[in-house]
Amino acid sequence: MRDGRVADGIVGPYHSALLCAAWAEGLPMERAARLFNAFAYAALGYVDVFDQAAALLDGQARKHGFDLSAFLDSPAAPFMHTVNHPRIEILQAVAAQALDLAGVARAPDAPLPEDDLAHGPVWPAYPELAARGGWTPKPASWDPHDMEGAARRGYEALDRLGDRTLGEAPGEQAIQRACDFIRAHVVHSA
Repeated sequence: MRDGRVADGIVGPYHSALLCAAWAEGLPMERAARLFNAFAYAALGYVDVFDQAAALLDGQARKHGFDLSAFLDSPAAPFMHTVNHPRIEILQAVAAQALDLAGVARAPDAPLPEDDLAHGPVWPAYPELAARGGWTPKPASWDPHDMEGAARRGYEALDRLGDRTLGEAPGEQAIQRACDFIRAHVVHSA
């Protein structure tokens, strides 16, 4: 975001912190696409972040009487479309628990409603991370096997900002970590 303007990213308003950092560091787009690999994911903490975030969310949920273990303990597939859009199964499960906690009668096997959020931006699970988690990837708004295409879309969006300073960027800490990673581990070549 700059001067109140938001530059759309790879899909809608969503950007990759790693691509933002590569762009800000002046890496060629083709080189940026090659950063999406197991080494970078491990160095940036992407490999461990699920377990840490799941433990935090589980602790917060349990304080309020909710049990999220069905989707936090070894999920079979990503349970979020994006960082703030859960899949419909999750919303239904949480709503059912809320009704139970409030003592409100409900149909035990209510049909699953249409997942309207699935028609919006859906961030993919990167293949190396999906394999590590044992997840079956779900359809997404872009193909994580086409990182050159994703890098091109991301760079085109960021280029509209003009200079390479990111300013008040959402995800600023993640972008800074990625910039530090690039400075420490990526050889800048022409």
